[in-house]
Order: sequence, then structure tokens, then C-alpha cells
Amino acid sequence: MEHDLTRGNILMTIAVFALPYMLSYFLQMLYGMADLYMMGQFSGAAGITAVGNGAQTLYIITVTLVGPVEKMISFLFIVPSSMGATVSALTAQNTDAGKGVRARQVLRCAMTISVVYGCLFTVLMWLVAPAFIGFFAKGPAVIAAGTGYMHSYFFDSIFAGIHICFSGFFAAYDKSYIGFAHNVLAVAPIRVPAAWLLSNAYSDTLFPMGIASPCGSILSAVICVVAFTVLNRCGAFDKLVAKRGDAGLAPLSYFLPKGAVLCPRASLRRAARTRQPYRRLCAGVADSSTAEGPARDLCLSGQPRRRD
Repeated sequence: MEHDLTRGNILMTIAVFALPYMLSYFLQMLYGMADLYMMGQFSGAAGITAVGNGAQTLYIITVTLVGPVEKMISFLFIVPSSMGATVSALTAQNTDAGKGVRARQVLRCAMTISVVYGCLFTVLMWLVAPAFIGFFAKGPAVIAAGTGYMHSYFFDSIFAGIHICFSGFFAAYDKSYIGFAHNVLAVAPIRVPAAWLLSNAYSDTLFPMGIASPCGSILSAVICVVAFTVLNRCGAFDKLVAKRGDAGLAPLSYFLPKGAVLCPRASLRRAARTRQPYRRLCAGVADSSTAEGPARDLCLSGQPRRRD
């Protein structure tokens, strides 16, 4: 059964599209968590380390993360990662259909879901972090260190959802270089140096080191917001929507009678003012009465004509 992703309730569309992603990420994570759980219950630090090293090798060809804290982090980012993939796919669908406004609504809804989810899980982890880590490791030292790290690291979920959704949005508009740029700028000057400095300055706790990741995500989110604002004001997104729409209407010229003129799209200024769907902004043919096939469905007023 086909689904038109360019129509209907946006939240429902996001949910239908994102759920398979979340389920696949969850299942991929489970098989790594099972081994780690068994080692945490019946073995010591050596067993946990062995499983972690083996899983790290497997990570080269899979998506599984390792370590007690990393398992919780991978679980945490199921929703933001799914939202990023969903935004990319739905934005591409809507831009190809000429619905730039709806594409922005998808981005806004996905970011709202990610931020709310991140806030809820951050509060939850502050309350139950020891129990979560204790599920995988029984050593008091491991639980204490992991709890401090999770308390600071989990703030990353609030800001990571923002830049992940923006990265998906930019990728759909053929601007994936922005996602690459903000990740490099967040990792090289912020995350790695901050983690190294804080871990050396506070060697008795992992809480300060966990702050490095949220700081990097804050920088990424700021870069994405600035890039989106600048591109939006320059009309870059609307221009690409118009370009894709014109390319989609190009085959209609085959059905036009000789001498007829097809004006594939109204001006961007008119589109921004009326905010009507793309198909209602198309100018028609010079003589629609003699046109054939799909071209006959376009009239001079820009309104599609119903087939009998």
C-alpha cells in the first residue's frame, strides 16, 4: 500500500516513518547488550572488558556500541537518530512536491519531539542512572563512575536532537556539507580537547568529562540555526524547491500542441505570498483546449482541471 508523505497530519506521518527506524536501531542494539548483561552478572571487570573489545571489533561492520554507559547512550539516541533520517526523507519528498512550507513544518515537529524526548530522558537518568548501569555491571566503582558520566553526558540528548534534525533537513536540500562542517567544528576544537583537559583536571570523577559532549552539540546546534536562518533569508530553500518543481514538469512539454507555451512555475515572490501548494501555482498552457494528456489538466489560471 502506498503512502503519500506530502499530505495529511505531519506528526502522524513522522511517527509512521520513524517507527521502523527506531525498531531497527533497537534490535541492532539488543544483541550487543545481551552479552554485556551476562558478563556483568556472572563475570568481573575482565569479562566485561573482553566483551567490550570484541564488540568494538564488530562495530567496524555493524552499528552496535560497547560498554555499560555506551549501551545506555546508544539507547538514548534511538529517537534523535530516527528523527534525523525521517526529516531527511520527508523533506526530500515534500520539496520534490513543491511543498517547502510543509518541509519546514516537518523539521519543526521532529525537533520538538527530539527535544522533549531528550529532556524527559535526562531527568530520568538523573533519577535512575545507578540502577541502569547496575543492570550491566555489579562493581560499585564502575557504577559510581558511570553514574557521574551519565549525569553530565545525557544533557547532550537535548541539543543533539536539534542538530541531527537540521543535518537531515540540509541533506534533503543538497547541503549535506553543513552537517559535515558542524560536526568537525564540534569534535576538533570542543569535544576532544575538552574531554582530555577535564579528564586530566578531575581524575577522580567522570562527571566533568561528560560535559564535553553537550558543549559540542550546543555549538553544532548554533551553527545549524545560523545556517538555516541565513539560507532561508536568502531564499535558497525556495529556489531549490522551484528548481525541482520545474524539472518535474519538464516532461509535460511532450504533450503540448505546437506553439503552446508551458510556464512551469509562478514567481517565488507570489509563492511566498500565497503559500499555496505547488500544483496550484503552476501556470498553464497557451491553449489548454488543444493540449493532450497531463498538459490538459493545467489551465491558464493555474488550477488543475478534473478529469471526467
